[in-house]
Amino acid sequence: MEFRRKSPIELQKFSDDELIEYVVAARDENDSGAIREALAILVYGRLPFLTAFIAKRLKGNSQDAEDVAAKVMENVITSSFDGESVGQFINWMKQIAVRRAWEFNKKATDSKGDVTYQPEDPENWTELPSDAGETGVVEVTIIVEEVLANRSKVHQDVVIMKIDGFKSKEVVDLVNGSDDNGGPVMTNANVDQIYKRFRDDLHDELRGGG
Repeated sequence: MEFRRKSPIELQKFSDDELIEYVVAARDENDSGAIREALAILVYGRLPFLTAFIAKRLKGNSQDAEDVAAKVMENVITSSFDGESVGQFINWMKQIAVRRAWEFNKKATDSKGDVTYQPEDPENWTELPSDAGETGVVEVTIIVEEVLANRSKVHQDVVIMKIDGFKSKEVVDLVNGSDDNGGPVMTNANVDQIYKRFRDDLHDELRGGG
């Protein structure tokens, strides 16, 4: 797309694909203002989905979900998006939402005690073992929670974030920035080892060897 700066009114008439093309073209021209305007329209159009996505991960009320969604919108508009498709934008937005929801739950845990993690849909456990045989989704979820419960709070946080698709470096930054880490500084290797042990233990339990 040959880049020409559009007004917000013009951008509102664009399809999602056209908005992404506009973002890519504006990025090539280093026009941050144009990028923000297009991203704002993209994320605002998905506000109901975004709020519902956050609400399923949040241990709070609907107002909390709306507050977190507003924070995610702000992050999306002001952050650097380097993708080139609508799908990449949605995945990027969801990653920001997961991080903000995790931070909200973390604060709730600090003030009210442990918060039990629940994925909003079984299909989001994409990185978990696929050898459950005839074991149903409910049984698998119970086994996951049992294996997770045998770990320390910090290790539980690490595993949950890895399941949610966080990169090891992102997990390191969040855990080391937590007030209740209570242990040595976390490294990428630590994160990978913690997650590998969790997966190995989970494999054993699913095969009936626990």
